[in-house]
Amino acid sequence: MHSDTSQAIVIGGSMAGLLTARVLRDHFDQVTIIERDKLPTDATYRGGVPQARHLHTLLAYGEALLEDLFPGLGLELEDYGVPRIEWGMDTRFNTKSGWLPSFQAGLISHTASQPESISLLLV
Repeated sequence: MHSDTSQAIVIGGSMAGLLTARVLRDHFDQVTIIERDKLPTDATYRGGVPQARHLHTLLAYGEALLEDLFPGLGLELEDYGVPRIEWGMDTRFNTKSGWLPSFQAGLISHTASQPESISLLLV
């Protein structure tokens, strides 16, 4: 069986597609991403992304995995002004019994979303 490692194609430029392309870069000479939408040049909602207006956060373990793929990512996010939060202290959790008191969870990560959404998460 012949294995050609010269080119890989990823369909879709979502976060999953971009991360897939990054991993494939270690195994292929060229990685091409095919995206149906024209990507905006600024931070704006994309028509083909129905979840674009939802709150987005990068969980601690996910951030650790991304830091392995993109060394220095956390510092770069901070340079761009992406808020760093401590889960349990900078967030609130509402359960059937009501709002939980603040607590130290020991989990720190970055959160980024549209300005009107981010205010819902940060206390």
